[in-house]
Amino acid sequence: MSEDSSKENQLLSQQKETAQQMVNDADLLISWSTLAKNTLPIFIAFLAVGGAYGVLAISVGLPVWFTLLSSLIVFSGSVQFAAIPLMAAQASFSSLFLTSFIISLRHIFYTIALAPTMSKNLCRKLFEAVTITDQSFALMSLESEKVRELNLLRTNLILAFYWFVSTLVGVVLGGFIGNLVPHLDFALAALFIILAYEQFKKNKSYFGVALAVVAFVLAKVFFANWLILASILFCALCILLRSFASNKMAGGK
Repeated sequence: MSEDSSKENQLLSQQKETAQQMVNDADLLISWSTLAKNTLPIFIAFLAVGGAYGVLAISVGLPVWFTLLSSLIVFSGSVQFAAIPLMAAQASFSSLFLTSFIISLRHIFYTIALAPTMSKNLCRKLFEAVTITDQSFALMSLESEKVRELNLLRTNLILAFYWFVSTLVGVVLGGFIGNLVPHLDFALAALFIILAYEQFKKNKSYFGVALAVVAFVLAKVFFANWLILASILFCALCILLRSFASNKMAGGK
């Protein structure tokens, strides 16, 4: 009887722990409406950036269906903007692929950074990895590990919806304002500047700012034709070296 009672108590204890974990997870799971509210500033920025992409794509003669499909599948503003002049010039597929690959390299580092806190489900984890963006990384990197695990995919899906709607707005307006608003392609750079500034305000990391400036200057001087790739690789190397040095110092203590 004592053994049966002990097993029952152990089972009840496990059930209580599971129930408590579910309650805790429910508290950390951000509702769709709250996520939409929290990401509203990004939607406003996307209206400018995605709208600019839609306008530019239509102005160079890209089909409406292709423009919308690229925002749905590619879902990468920097790649889509870079592809516009290449496709307008009828560049080869290899040129398009190489350019897209180089520009998207940074997402590998995003995935590596967030991988430990991604979903344990393999299919969901893969989908989180392929839909991660600069904006979702900037948002989730400021949250706790558990909040990231529960809300990363939901954030990615909301931002994907925002980007598609913004592109649709640009496509609709493309026939009217395509030639009236110059330098629309700067909208993407402006969005990146805002994201970097907001992260700096939150973390006050002077190392990141200094590293970005040094990487850009060195890449501009020595690798002007491979500016983005050289900058990314230089930053990645410096971050790895810094991490290695920090771990070595911690181990020495």
